[in-house]
Amino acid sequence: MWQSLLEFSISDSGKIIVPALIGAVVAIITIIIKDIILHEIRESRKDRKNLIHTKLSKLYGPLYTVVVSGSSTLTTYFSDSENYKNFISHQHLLSKDLQHLVDECLSIGRGDFRDPQCTPDELRKILDITAKFKTQLIKEMESLRKKYS
Repeated sequence: MWQSLLEFSISDSGKIIVPALIGAVVAIITIIIKDIILHEIRESRKDRKNLIHTKLSKLYGPLYTVVVSGSSTLTTYFSDSENYKNFISHQHLLSKDLQHLVDECLSIGRGDFRDPQCTPDELRKILDITAKFKTQLIKEMESLRKKYS
C-alpha cells in the first residue's frame, strides 16, 4: 500500500495532486483558526461594550444627572431610594477615584448617610468633595462615551 502511494506521489499526476491536497488542508485549517480568533475578538468587544453600557446607564448616567446636571450634592443623590438601590447594586463598577470620594463623603456627618446631620464645617467638606467628584465624573463620562461609540 505504501509502495503504491509512493509511486503515485512520484508520478506526474501525483506531483500535482499531493501539493494541492496539502495546500487545501493548510488553507482549511488556517480559515478555521482565523474564524475562531475573529469570533473571540468580536465577543470580547461585545462584552466590553455591554460593560460600558451598564456603567453608563446604571451608575454614571444617574450620578451625572443628579450631581452634575442638577448641581446637587452626593447626599442628594443618595437621599432618593431608587438611586441608593441602584448605586448599591452597581458600585463595583465605579472607578477607584470616584469610590474614594464617595466613601469620603459618606463618612462625614452623623446618622443615616442618606440623610446626614452635619455641622457647617462638615457641610463645606461635603461640598468640596462633591466639586472634586463632579470634575472626576465629567472626565470619566467623556472617556466612557468615547469608548462606547
